[in-house]
Amino acid sequence: MAIKGNYLYASSDEEIFRYKLNPDGTVAHTNRPERIVFGLINRKQHASKSIVLDNNENIYVNVGAYSNACQEKDRANGSKGMMPCPILDSAGGIWQFKASAFDQTYSDGKRYAKDSRHDPRRIARGRQLQKTGGMGRLIRADGG
Repeated sequence: MAIKGNYLYASSDEEIFRYKLNPDGTVAHTNRPERIVFGLINRKQHASKSIVLDNNENIYVNVGAYSNACQEKDRANGSKGMMPCPILDSAGGIWQFKASAFDQTYSDGKRYAKDSRHDPRRIARGRQLQKTGGMGRLIRADGG
């Protein structure tokens, strides 16, 4: 979950929502969230969708890979990895969406980073961490 401006942002394993906040910080309508993104892949492995927002009206959503190494037979000893990995079109990275647009799908967003398992918060600090070498294997999909 995240709070930005007058909204509380939350996620399920398949969707991203926001809730309007009252001036006192409570949720205005708990039963009426605004759906920002839907249709995110959920294969019951690494399914939670971590989120972070930037200061440019973007929300970044981690979509975990449901395979540890994109093996031909997942988690089978000796099974070779597939190249190219067929699951990377919808998993194994961080997608960027507009935080103020509704009912977006993968086609409305853009793959912002690949080779990431679980934590889009690194994206918010990404440029600084790239300079200090603290990004590990996280790679921006646009090469930046």
